[in-house]
Amino acid sequence: MWNFGKYKTIVVSIALFLLLDASVLILNFYISFEISDDAVGVNLAGRQRMLSQRMVKSLLDIEYLKDQPDLSIKALTELDSTVNLFDKTLDAFENGGVTTDPSSNQVKISKVTDRKGREAIEKARKLWTPYEKTLTPLIQNIKENGGTFDLQEPIEYARSNNLLLLKYMNDLTVALENVASSKATTLRIIQTIGISLAILNFFIIMFHFLKQLRESDKKIDAARKETTEILGTVNEGLFLLDQDLKIGSQHSTQLIEMFNRKRFEGVSFEELLRDIVTSKTLETSKRFINLFYREDINSSLIKDLNPLSKVELSFVSEEGNYITKFFSFSFSRVYDIENKITSILTTVVDITEKVYLEKELAHSQKASEQQLELLTDILNTDSNIVNSFLSRCFTEYKNINTHLKRTARTKESLLQNLDKTFTILHGIKGDAGALGLEGFTNIIHKIEDNIRSLQDLKELNGNDLLPLIVEFESLIRYTESIQHLTGKLKGFSKHNTNSPHEASNSNEKPGYYLTDFCKRIAQDNNKSVQLVTSGMHETPIDDSLNDNITTIITQCIRNSIVHGIETPEERHKLGKPEQGRIDVNLATLENDILELSISDDGKGFDFDGIKNKAKKTGQWPEEVIDKWDKKKLVSVAFNNGFSTADELTNDAGRGMGMNVIREKIRDIDGKIFLSSRKNSYSKLIITMPYKINSQKVA
Repeated sequence: MWNFGKYKTIVVSIALFLLLDASVLILNFYISFEISDDAVGVNLAGRQRMLSQRMVKSLLDIEYLKDQPDLSIKALTELDSTVNLFDKTLDAFENGGVTTDPSSNQVKISKVTDRKGREAIEKARKLWTPYEKTLTPLIQNIKENGGTFDLQEPIEYARSNNLLLLKYMNDLTVALENVASSKATTLRIIQTIGISLAILNFFIIMFHFLKQLRESDKKIDAARKETTEILGTVNEGLFLLDQDLKIGSQHSTQLIEMFNRKRFEGVSFEELLRDIVTSKTLETSKRFINLFYREDINSSLIKDLNPLSKVELSFVSEEGNYITKFFSFSFSRVYDIENKITSILTTVVDITEKVYLEKELAHSQKASEQQLELLTDILNTDSNIVNSFLSRCFTEYKNINTHLKRTARTKESLLQNLDKTFTILHGIKGDAGALGLEGFTNIIHKIEDNIRSLQDLKELNGNDLLPLIVEFESLIRYTESIQHLTGKLKGFSKHNTNSPHEASNSNEKPGYYLTDFCKRIAQDNNKSVQLVTSGMHETPIDDSLNDNITTIITQCIRNSIVHGIETPEERHKLGKPEQGRIDVNLATLENDILELSISDDGKGFDFDGIKNKAKKTGQWPEEVIDKWDKKKLVSVAFNNGFSTADELTNDAGRGMGMNVIREKIRDIDGKIFLSSRKNSYSKLIITMPYKINSQKVA
């Protein structure tokens, strides 16, 4: 059983206060209820005065209107109801009972017990009884005999006694009002006494508290001295948090050095961390700490949820420089002798050196994994092809660098530079995907995400491009590392040839590695596709033309697999072979014209899909889109950022593939022709001037 101990006095005081409060409330309720009943009685007594006057008026109306039967009957009806209501209400006042209130509702009246009220009722009853005896036969006679009646006696009686009857009803009203007023006075006295006793009880409680506080202060001072000596020697930051998440008066000396501030007492946990952690981390931490004050939660089970187990903090040094540190916060409950949670002991440990060591180890491990990934990619790809690709990359990087550093004063000009950068990077990503350099494609895919984020900004300036430039520099370093490894591994690649002449005349041609690329894209999209190439190795082509053709082919293969060729299940339903087919043919025409044709046996060019996607973009009015012919729809499909894909993947969703094809065709002065039939095929034919690589021919 709980021992009251030093709290006995205050518990008794509070109990007395509650008892007093309950008694006052009960009396208030009882008296208020009686006053409410009295108010009804006062109202009805006042109505009795009005009824006495109404009866006289009705008698006079009957006599005056006896030649007008309709009006006479109306006055008789009023007299009848008035007599009944007066008699019923007077009887209720005299003996207690039910009558009708002004709203025609049944209301119960208690018997009047006040002496003056009883006297008024008795006097009124003596006048009313003979009065009623003259009225009742009259009313009955008029109802039965119509116009034959004698009003002389009732009218004379009314004239002689009406004022006296009115006086008695007025005396009754005054008596009932006095009773109600007396009860209201009693209620105010009770309330005053109750408030006075409550105030007195409050001062008693306060006095007792002050006495206890003085005694406790002496004990606390002694304990504080001991605690200060202990806290001055520990190497961690220690402090207590109360239920308001404010720091207590005692803390370790080490805390001053860790947070570079002198005052901690009374400082809220939010103020301590507000300027050195993110607002999201701070709010999460506050909610987490509050869980320790919940008795129903096992603290050991939530420690793994601690958002401050390793947190990065930024401080400003005395020189004005930012210093980054890593602290680890841990929390544990503090209980009193009655096993109640009083505060939360917070321990702060500086783990900066440990974190930096972990980062170095993680960086080394990541670098090793990237080196292994590079080795795998390079060893599975012809070194001559990789070197040719890397050479193209560095050429394109120069173009990107020009666009990113170009002076742009408006958002529109910045967006144009970003669009050009995006187009170049997307083409490089496609070529890297064809070579199986997945690490390369993943890096560029992230850069593309960041470019899209910049393009979605409402306001855009040159400073916003700085993070993008940093990522681009990382891409260049990554490319240089591939080039370095390729040089070291020269002669080890499984596709490498011993004859440079043989390599240059076969492996560098478009189509050499496209079969593997086609299989990878098909597997990623759950499709089965066969690639058939022809005319890819017969004629020496200029390097720049060769690079552009390679990019065009890879982009077209990706588009055919993602958007054109159906899944095996869909093809089976359409009566097609479950394996789709892509044909790539490079041929020489007359007048030094080179023709590249790429076709597939898929669903054909999705004109309806382009229309629907165009409407969703909101760039064009729907009535305009509905009038577009197929030529216009094809041109829209080649727009920058336009894609019919429902979601973003490494192979689709950017809306850049067709744009890359268009830009590459422009670079080689080519022309494009498209033919398509729904659920049958689509075919892209590109013609271009034939540029011979004179060095290879020689």
